[in-house]
Amino acid sequence: MTLRIRNPMVRIYPKTFYYHFNNRPILSGRNDTWLCFEVKTKNSPVSFYSGVFRNQ
Repeated sequence: MTLRIRNPMVRIYPKTFYYHFNNRPILSGRNDTWLCFEVKTKNSPVSFYSGVFRNQ
């Protein structure tokens, strides 16, 4: 099986994170979906790959 990664971002900037993940009851204009991921292998102590997908 080949690992297929579709346009991952390297990281989320701190301002972007706090804008989209602020704990408020009404958040207008925040219609994005974020998925952070980390790929680990069985025999490796460090992560193989990590990143962020936005609106995918």
